[in-house]
Amino acid sequence: MNSKPLPTTDARQLHAHLHAQTECLPLPEPERTLVGTIIDLLDDDGYFRQDLADVAARAGLDAEHDFFEINTALRLVQSLQPAGVGARTLAESVLLQMRRAARRQGAR
Repeated sequence: MNSKPLPTTDARQLHAHLHAQTECLPLPEPERTLVGTIIDLLDDDGYFRQDLADVAARAGLDAEHDFFEINTALRLVQSLQPAGVGARTLAESVLLQMRRAARRQGAR
């Protein structure tokens, strides 16, 4: 039995929004699966609080051998909107938001 509570409406909307963003990206199927798995594992607040080994297990991968691919997929999720999504901690969320704001400032 799944001990994880069902996501709230807001969390389901966030997950749907993130999945919709990935549909526009030209990702190979294995990477798309990893990205989708990470999105599905985000908590109600958009944080990624799982171990990367959990992602590997759900995607049928070996965390030790496929660490680069899993980490790359996490970084891709963290590049989606809203800024800070997919962070593992509040500090990482703020850092992701600051980096995105700095890139936007540099683009002006």
